[in-house]
Amino acid sequence: MKGKIITSRLILKELDSCSSSDVKDLYRIFGDRNTALWADIDPFCCLQEARWYISSNYGTDGYTLYGVVDRETDFMVGAVQVVEREYQGVKSVTLGYAVNPYFGRRGFMTDAVKAVVEEIFSDEAVSDITLEILPFNIPSIRLALKCGFEKYPLKKEEAEKAYIGGWRLDEYVLSRGSFSRNKDRAFLSEVNRIGREEDLYESLAA
Repeated sequence: MKGKIITSRLILKELDSCSSSDVKDLYRIFGDRNTALWADIDPFCCLQEARWYISSNYGTDGYTLYGVVDRETDFMVGAVQVVEREYQGVKSVTLGYAVNPYFGRRGFMTDAVKAVVEEIFSDEAVSDITLEILPFNIPSIRLALKCGFEKYPLKKEEAEKAYIGGWRLDEYVLSRGSFSRNKDRAFLSEVNRIGREEDLYESLAA
């Protein structure tokens, strides 16, 4: 994965435990009890815990922790975690994300997840991406669906293992095929939109 992903609205940068600003920004996110619950971790009680969280997997092959920075304010509004697993030359990726509670419901994480998904599938070896979501985390479910993920029906033996804190996790999966089809539909929709606008301009000019 790239160390930095840039969109029109956001900068996603790999977090550095040696950066005091990165540590403080992550602490603001996971120091919140509800945010920590969604991420299945204990709330951070001090900056040192945030520093340890960043450094514990830093440099590990297949692991990336991004800070999501709003380009307008230069404030870190969330975080995205990428974990790659490879088996017989085929990669699967699990995504996790969290938003600073003061910046929720503004579309930041939807934009961030879409950008990370685009980057992940630039690797031709990746077959699918999975999100693991608590069934009552409605905002996260809406985000997953908006980004093209579909709920995966767990088999009985899988469902018995998919628990955190006594709650069952649901899996939402985006395959490479679905990602490509979604991109094609979005492109055609944009082409049709531009065509309609051109027809409107021509009719007004006539």
